[in-house]
Amino acid sequence: MIPLAWLPRLTEAFSHPDARRCQRPRPPAWRRPRGRRLTMDQLEDRTVLSSYTAATVSDLINDINTANAAGGANTITLATQTTFTLTQANNTSDGAPTGLPVIAAGNNLTIVGNNDTIQRSSVIGTPYFRLFDVASGASLTLENMTLQFGDISGVGGNGGEINSNGDLALSGVNVFYGRAIAAGSGVYVAGGTANLSNDAFTGNYCNGSGVAGGAVCIVGGTANLADDTFDSDTAPNCYAGAIYVGGGTVTLSGDLVQDSPIFGPAPPAIYISRGVVTFCHDTVKDNGGGGIDIVGGSVGIDQFTVAHTTKNFAFDIQGSYTLIPNC
Repeated sequence: MIPLAWLPRLTEAFSHPDARRCQRPRPPAWRRPRGRRLTMDQLEDRTVLSSYTAATVSDLINDINTANAAGGANTITLATQTTFTLTQANNTSDGAPTGLPVIAAGNNLTIVGNNDTIQRSSVIGTPYFRLFDVASGASLTLENMTLQFGDISGVGGNGGEINSNGDLALSGVNVFYGRAIAAGSGVYVAGGTANLSNDAFTGNYCNGSGVAGGAVCIVGGTANLADDTFDSDTAPNCYAGAIYVGGGTVTLSGDLVQDSPIFGPAPPAIYISRGVVTFCHDTVKDNGGGGIDIVGGSVGIDQFTVAHTTKNFAFDIQGSYTLIPNC
């Protein structure tokens, strides 16, 4: 116990100026450590991507049906260098039979090929049908494959290989020997967005009379054709041997359109009746029925394309267009 007599001295000691040096200084406000700021960790992307594989026609049909039922993003990977030969129609949607199930609304489907072939059987007596049909609100992407022998010439309808009312993307796809009597012997685009890049269209044939033929027929939506090759596509009595544009917004860039043969009343290689069309760095040459025929719409053609639309039999460029700088 501290004697009471010492209290005055202790009080005096702690009140002395030198006593303050022994006290721990309080840091200034700007140096005081701050509490940890609360943050939110970024959540990982948990979007479900359903993946399937197909080695037979039955696998492919079942996988498409499963993807349609699941909706969302789906991928089907085809067995390497496999030929899928369809012998009968799966359905009769959109005005003509289709060999595979319709890609349904809500299905964002990608089919990845490995040098595969999807084809309608070429055996005599095989029913008429196209290969693919894309519904409005659906999306189909095809990569690295060949589509061939789709034929609806005996039953009418659009799109000998593909009829698309939704979104469509082709990358590294060969579209060979499609047949139609209405429009789009190879691919028919009615709406949505179509991106066709690094594809080859060969030997597609429209045998109707006075209809919108061509390997590719676009009547609506937005279409981008980039670095595609059109070779020996024809459509006697039709409006276009290779590409017909009857609406929508279309950009062609780096495409080669050539060798549409003279076969009966040969049409021009490219025919434009409506829509907004831009040509950038394209080549249109050696076509039997003419090069680019413009009867309507708003068309811009860059200087490169004008210079490289040449050696077409009937004419090179016919109709009104705006000359634009090289793209």
